Amino acid sequence: MPEALRGKTFPAEAFITHERDVSSNGMASPEVSFTTAKKMVVAYVERRGSYAGIGESMRRLKAWIDTKGIEQAGYPFCMFYDNPSETPEAELRSEACIPVGTESTPEGEFKLKTLGDVSAAETRHQGRPEDFARTTGPSSKGY
Repeated sequence: MPEALRGKTFPAEAFITHERDVSSNGMASPEVSFTTAKKMVVAYVERRGSYAGIGESMRRLKAWIDTKGIEQAGYPFCMFYDNPSETPEAELRSEACIPVGTESTPEGEFKLKTLGDVSAAETRHQGRPEDFARTTGPSSKGY
């Protein structure tokens, strides 16, 4: 977990990870900010279990919106709802999300929802989704 989050209590509904710049050694400093994400419509895939599979969920989601011709309206992001240091792996909840600008019909695991103003802790990650732990820190292994 990024040091800035240790011992903090805040009204976050999610820990959102976006793409970010990294240092020359490929490691990102886990800069965390507290933000309110503005209202948006997202296509998303829900996950339960290890955070390690979020990258594959994002790839499937991106392929689905591309296949359906859905307009992408922002950067992809992930929402992690549980602390992996405190929650059993099988109970971890996360979502791979892509903001969209066109209406579509949900299909199977691919869903749509409107996110209201969401309070969140935010950090940015650049690289493969499988490498989220490089950004988020060792206690979030599996991101």
